[in-house]
Amino acid sequence: MEAHIIDSRGVYLRTESVDPMGPQPAGAAYDDVPEPQEGYTRMWLPGGWQQVLNADVPPLAEPPGPGPEPVPQEVTMAQCRLALYDLHQVKTDGQFYALTDLLPEDKRERALLQLRTRPTVRYDNELVIAFCAAMDWDRDALFKYGALQ
Repeated sequence: MEAHIIDSRGVYLRTESVDPMGPQPAGAAYDDVPEPQEGYTRMWLPGGWQQVLNADVPPLAEPPGPGPEPVPQEVTMAQCRLALYDLHQVKTDGQFYALTDLLPEDKRERALLQLRTRPTVRYDNELVIAFCAAMDWDRDALFKYGALQ
């Protein structure tokens, strides 16, 4: 049996012999393909094969590129410290813990305790949001970089 392979636009690409009882190729039509005509493209459209002027054949759509790189939602405290060190010159414990000063007074002690005891840092952490906003740091970049450490 002959299977006529077409692309996503319906443009005829080639004919393949297939086993009628076996798997069938995707994007195939089985009606007889018309003979080629000069200046025309054979296309499978609603109603069957049609000869379409080459100038009227739609361009082949570009495949979608890769999507944006996902942002990690959590990094280890060590990864966070290395990212801050490399990207924003937060080099000492004093500088690191001073980031809690960006929070309202009533939240500083809890944030400091978290920095000293938590094994991970979450992207949506209130302190992370506050210091990135206050220092105009790109939180996505910080977490993407941190995840690579």
